[in-house]
Amino acid sequence: MLAVSVLRELLGQGSILNYQIFVEPPLSLAANPPGAFLILSLVAFIYELIINKFKLEKKTQNEAEIKLEGEVKP
Repeated sequence: MLAVSVLRELLGQGSILNYQIFVEPPLSLAANPPGAFLILSLVAFIYELIINKFKLEKKTQNEAEIKLEGEVKP
């Protein structure tokens, strides 16, 4: 959610923490509620690309299984 709010402020207002980055906002639609939805969908899409690219989901599942197997004592 932090990424969504930072991108929304940067693209919608052209500033971050009241420091003006852009003279005019590059995507003024981002300041409105539909723009928040678009930004959220872009962040979710990028997140899924990163997870699939590095196969992070399988790595975390394997690590969890190894940790659980180590805790079980027969």
